[in-house]
Amino acid sequence: MSTRHQIIEQLGSGGFGTVYRAKDTQLNREIAIKRLKATEGSNRSELMSTLLEEAKILAALRHPNIVTIYDIQSTDEHAEIIMELVKGITVEQLIKRHLLLARDFSFIATQILSALSVAHKHSVLHCDLKPSNLMLCATQGDNYEVKIVDFGMSPSASNITGQTTKIIGSIYFMAPEQLDKGEVSVQTDVYSLGCLFYYMLTGAHPFDGDTTVQVMASHMLGNYKPITTIRKDLPHELCDWVEKHISKNPEDRFQSCKDALNALIKLNVECPTEAFKLEASSKSKRASLDVRPITTSSLAPEESKKAKTGNEKDSEFVLPPHAAQLAEKHQKAEFNEVKKPLPSAPKEPKALAEQVIRIAPNSIWYFTIKGQRRGPIPIESLGGLIENGQLREEDSVWHPAYDDWRKVKDCEELKPYLDKVKEANKPDTVSLLSRLFKNKSKPETSDQPSSGILSSCASIVSIELLIIFFGTLVCGAYIWYKPDLWQFGTAVFGITLFCFGYFKLKLAEGRTDLLWLIAGISLPVFGDLLYTLTHLKMGAKSFLLMLLGMSLLLYIAIQSDLFHMISISTS
Repeated sequence: MSTRHQIIEQLGSGGFGTVYRAKDTQLNREIAIKRLKATEGSNRSELMSTLLEEAKILAALRHPNIVTIYDIQSTDEHAEIIMELVKGITVEQLIKRHLLLARDFSFIATQILSALSVAHKHSVLHCDLKPSNLMLCATQGDNYEVKIVDFGMSPSASNITGQTTKIIGSIYFMAPEQLDKGEVSVQTDVYSLGCLFYYMLTGAHPFDGDTTVQVMASHMLGNYKPITTIRKDLPHELCDWVEKHISKNPEDRFQSCKDALNALIKLNVECPTEAFKLEASSKSKRASLDVRPITTSSLAPEESKKAKTGNEKDSEFVLPPHAAQLAEKHQKAEFNEVKKPLPSAPKEPKALAEQVIRIAPNSIWYFTIKGQRRGPIPIESLGGLIENGQLREEDSVWHPAYDDWRKVKDCEELKPYLDKVKEANKPDTVSLLSRLFKNKSKPETSDQPSSGILSSCASIVSIELLIIFFGTLVCGAYIWYKPDLWQFGTAVFGITLFCFGYFKLKLAEGRTDLLWLIAGISLPVFGDLLYTLTHLKMGAKSFLLMLLGMSLLLYIAIQSDLFHMISISTS
């Protein structure tokens, strides 16, 4: 391995290689390195071919819920893949802590199905879907997302669909046709997902046994315990949806992950949100009996989990104000009889998926700004980024309903926000004078005559008009008493108008953008005129004061020259 990548620790190992946490010293970021080591008797060219195939597979799958590959390298002893370091816990670790409520499950299942639908679109199968290959990672904004890892040894669907191949995968999640004839297809991934979903909800495998042969026989017979007999809290529609994945015959399953995703999105069922315990006799000993929402403690790494004392309170996920409002409306609409905890009982942490924006598949949006991927966020937050100018038409966004990333301008859901931006930036054709003296007050009502008059006066009178009015009075009074110094009085009035308009316009330019301020200073008159034409509301009045002041000074200069010429000619 090159000196650029420094190994920090080993994260895990499997049948095909070992994964390490490392640091990229040039880019100053942590990465993951998957190393395939050539053992005695192994064919090195075959190993490199497998590694290159994995790199191509991962590089082709550009999806927020699939781990990203950075580079590939090899030495005389081993070959390595440099990839994104996924920080979080596996679904296997989560299920050992507690089982999922329907809302968390829907949020996670949506992301998994969306990622696999894109993989299948690129003719890529996973063939090793299991809880240890799914990571749950905390993200910015106190949210979390799913990352599917270990696509590495999955064969291409275009090459092996319907053909016999070497059995790859975990025995608890393998389809009957894969165990019987070694046949793999999109349907085998769908079946594995069904076993995985069953495990996430119940903590038990749908097809189990004391030995490998018994597990295989259970798959072949297709007999399993219905989810509703284990989880009384789950809606029957959701249970039927999960069990359709594990139908014995491939024709009876969902024909694609896209179909399964669309069916999940259409499910609109009410689900309890209170934590409870399952009966010990109804599930496997490999998982927890607790069923509760996902909290910060749920996603804490193993070392953080062990270091936590019993007196420490599990921190809640923080939601933005709009999300809290949506959640409150949702609770009032669907759960009018929510039980309040006793005063002495500890406060139950709020779950991410308990909020409307966390569980609705239509609210899962990712976006890229300056090459960095962010999300998931609801569409309202995405619209706010567009209206604020942080997200532009050419930037990319992703949604479960899409097969790939799309530009903002190509998304029908985001066009209303783009229209608002265009309307706000639309050039104003109203003249400067009409803008300056336009009365924007509402019509006066009969029951509030005084307030109507005051509001009308307030809309007309401004500080610019007051300066012109009182300045004219002072200048006129000065000239009345000292007519010989009319030029001095008028010049002072003109300079005052110009300076006030100039400084007020510079303040407006600085608040709008520093570039406007630089242009107004470095390009006198032209920069100010350009700013005024594009920002009439903020610059029109100040620019008119500057014009009026310069006009007075120009008039005095012309009058002085004429007076001087007349005096010379008469003499």
